[in-house]
Amino acid sequence: SAASDVYKGQDMEYQQVIATFMAEEERVGKVAFDKTRIKDINEKPLLSKELRVKQILPLVQIDGLFYLTDKRVYFQPHHSICAKPLVSFKLKNIIGLYKRRYKLKALGLEWKDKKGNSMYLSFVSQELRDKVYNNILEKAGKECATEMNVLEYMNQWVYGKISNFDYLMSLNSAAY
Repeated sequence: SAASDVYKGQDMEYQQVIATFMAEEERVGKVAFDKTRIKDINEKPLLSKELRVKQILPLVQIDGLFYLTDKRVYFQPHHSICAKPLVSFKLKNIIGLYKRRYKLKALGLEWKDKKGNSMYLSFVSQELRDKVYNNILEKAGKECATEMNVLEYMNQWVYGKISNFDYLMSLNSAAY
């Protein structure tokens, strides 16, 4: 009958989508961090291996690999849709490091550098996120801010030193 033909067609499309998804998962699972892209050969890894993370952007999550050395933080996106094949931040230039929530779980970590660049990543567990946080904080230096109190943020906002968005983000973080 015509109805069973339509159902078979939809079932085939569904199976193709699942097969494509599984092939992509297998391909991503085999991807390793490209250590040839490390900026300095004298850098020493602080973690035993790269970590699977998601870069969190407005409306987009980018799967990738996180790699931490004694000098830099690296993010290597899995897909070629990103403008750069690798993003790195010097640890000594990180001026803000913040634990965040992602999907109501304590999995997020955000940092900002002296140039105003930032990155927000989601880790697979709170334990890994906290381990990375502690390693970065240890190497970033004493001038690295971790949290400010709400009154400091309010004063900066009142006097126009931070934007409405940054003020709301700080209130959101304080609610953590």
